Amino acid sequence: MTQIRLEKAVAEELIGFKLRRLQELINQILSRWNETDPNLFLEKARKGRHPNAENDAIELEQFLLESQQAHTLLKTIGQYQ
Repeated sequence: MTQIRLEKAVAEELIGFKLRRLQELINQILSRWNETDPNLFLEKARKGRHPNAENDAIELEQFLLESQQAHTLLKTIGQYQ
């Protein structure tokens, strides 16, 4: 793995941008299915209550995972001041 140096403020800005974009994508999927809770949507998709939602459910799970990873990274950056 290659290491690079990046100013903390720049890293926080980049991660914040990614988090905002992921939230937009999550909201688009939920809006498409008239849902507000990602977990409820995923449950309905798994149970077949949202027919043809498989691709959106897969994307949503990926976006949620990326969002969680970005939040973790942001917390890690905050530890190294």
